[in-house]
Amino acid sequence: MIVYNSGQEFDSLDLTKVADYEVYDLGTGCLLRSYHLFNKVEFKTEDPDYPAKTFLSQRDCIRPDGKKIAFGMNFMPQINILDIETGEAKGFSLKGRKEFSTKHKIWHFASLQADDDCIYALYYGKDLVYFDDNAFPDQLYVFDWDGKPMKRFKLDKPFSDIHIDGSMLYFSHANRDELYAVPTDRLKE
Repeated sequence: MIVYNSGQEFDSLDLTKVADYEVYDLGTGCLLRSYHLFNKVEFKTEDPDYPAKTFLSQRDCIRPDGKKIAFGMNFMPQINILDIETGEAKGFSLKGRKEFSTKHKIWHFASLQADDDCIYALYYGKDLVYFDDNAFPDQLYVFDWDGKPMKRFKLDKPFSDIHIDGSMLYFSHANRDELYAVPTDRLKE
């Protein structure tokens, strides 16, 4: 089993430990391998809604064959791909997008899903605004498993999450009772 260990303490706003992916033996519960992917960030902020422990937060998905994990950073315009077998990780920055800032909460990747061919990433790229149903991601990126952007779609509505089931990609919003679907083959054309 592979897990994402944020390494964060619930009652602390500081970045106490950098996150790792860890592989455990399900039979024994023993840790088999750790993937150390980040450097510790020593920045602090006075904003209780944007503490240092969120700077490296991300959303991830695993390739159906279990060989790779893709993770998009919440507050950086970067998607990363970890090869579980080799431990090699590669990062890919989106050019022309707002960079990481300790002063502004720029929300980049919100939700990721994957199939054997592609990574689907719900993207915003604007300041995070709480309590506004329209201030949610309205773009979908499609990447191949080498990190190459294949397509970018401007969505008709903002969404908070994407979900995949076979060859269908579903779009939902946490504050709306709607579900939209599109066949994944249409997103690869």
